[in-house]
Amino acid sequence: FAPVADEVATSALTAVRAPFRAAGIQGWLRGTDAGGWVVNRPLADLESGLASALRGLDLLIASHHDLGSPNGPSALVALRAWAGPRPELVVTTGADGAWLDDDPRPATHVPSQVVADRHTIGAGDAFAAVLTARRGAGLDLRAAAGEATVATASYLAARPVPRIEPPTGLSALDGTTWRAIRFGPDLSEVAPEDAEFSLQID
Repeated sequence: FAPVADEVATSALTAVRAPFRAAGIQGWLRGTDAGGWVVNRPLADLESGLASALRGLDLLIASHHDLGSPNGPSALVALRAWAGPRPELVVTTGADGAWLDDDPRPATHVPSQVVADRHTIGAGDAFAAVLTARRGAGLDLRAAAGEATVATASYLAARPVPRIEPPTGLSALDGTTWRAIRFGPDLSEVAPEDAEFSLQID
């Protein structure tokens, strides 16, 4: 299960019967505010039925950003405290790799294989997909993560090197002066009169 934004119902998690069930939980940890901006939801805010269904799966995968943690180890500790003893856990940390917890074994770090000069959008999803498929095929969590790391690097290496084009059409902004009037995700906050903001366009 890997929702983008909360579109997988709790009933789906409990209705599907399979030898191995995993979820990338970022889609349940993201929503939109009144202005349409994407915002993170804390684990504690998940509806109790959904939380219970997720805890009943075999594997949960999340990024440390989605869990609001500065790094993988702290995110893994927080996720384990929330998830309880059952599911295996994986916390991805971008270019730093991933942290694994298949209790009772100690947490393990799996470094990534960095591929330079490639866009990394989708890399975490690719890692999670391969990890889940290999784990579901019977590999232990650490071996599955190793294969997922190699596959993700291969996926990124196959992408073309991005061409960086110089920006165009910005010369009209040269030498302009800007003053902040409103700010915030929905532009609802008014800048105080004595606030000093500056923007230099060069």
